[in-house]
Amino acid sequence: MNSFKITPLAYIVVLNWNGKHHLQECLQSLENISYENFKIVLVDNHSTDGSVEFVKSFFPSIEIIRNDRNLGFSAGNNVGIRHALSHGADYVILLNNDTRVEPDFLLRLIQYGETHPDVGVLGGTVRMYGNPNIINSTGVNLNLLAYGWDRDFGMPCSAIQRKAGEVLAVTGALMAVKREVFDQVGLLDPDFFAYFEDVDFCIRVWKYTNFTVEYVPQANVYHKFSASIGRLSANKKRLAMEEQYRLFFKHYPLVIILLLFPVLVLYHLIQNRSDPPAFFHDFFISVRYAIFLPLIVLRRTRWFFQEKKERRGLLWEKVIKEIGLPKIRVQD
Repeated sequence: MNSFKITPLAYIVVLNWNGKHHLQECLQSLENISYENFKIVLVDNHSTDGSVEFVKSFFPSIEIIRNDRNLGFSAGNNVGIRHALSHGADYVILLNNDTRVEPDFLLRLIQYGETHPDVGVLGGTVRMYGNPNIINSTGVNLNLLAYGWDRDFGMPCSAIQRKAGEVLAVTGALMAVKREVFDQVGLLDPDFFAYFEDVDFCIRVWKYTNFTVEYVPQANVYHKFSASIGRLSANKKRLAMEEQYRLFFKHYPLVIILLLFPVLVLYHLIQNRSDPPAFFHDFFISVRYAIFLPLIVLRRTRWFFQEKKERRGLLWEKVIKEIGLPKIRVQD
């Protein structure tokens, strides 16, 4: 099937929360992949829609871990990651439950990883499920205000000729990670409940290891992504905003924080001026960070001198030097 002398063990972690309606297609596509040495573990975040019973009945070979509550994306996936590593996984692949994969997607990722030893995290071409000719993600971009967005989002596949290579981050909808990376940077940060956890993880890889994060164009999956930001719930908008602030203060250089924190606040307030709940939510978040800013500066200063292995320049050159809202073409 392939030319590997030793075929690495890959664990595919599928996190689920009340996603029974997605699981049939996702898991069936995984059972038909061309790579041989893999296992699937479903981590269920305390679903109430019969997801676990469905998988037990129709996919009895799939391992199931059932959490006693909804741990969110990071902590929920960490349960699966720990399980995979404790069972000898060489690669851990995080995959959304609302995806369908091409049979060779895993083979493509692992072939690339095995022939590029410096690569620690890999992502593929994530296409829109509803229109496979439209890109969902070929990586993740980040700008000076810590706005993150999927690279090439909404673009026709025919217009994108991306080659394999380095990206700042890859989407958590499809993220393959070598075992050695977890050994060096740990697991996903559970403080990120549902957004920016993938970007945070990749930033840590760039800053604290000698591994790279890279895009593999031939690894294709299809994602049921809503291209309409307006259809996001108010809670999701507020959560995404909070996680953006968290990423900004956790990773950005102190000089950028001091200079652009007021700009970040202003952008959010202007953006939410017609949405009073979001406006006041952003206002209180900004006040909270302003109050604790001296403590944050002190803590980051200490980290600056303690973290001698940090590769600040290598990461920072990948951040897009713009402060406006990202220009995203939205198309279904």
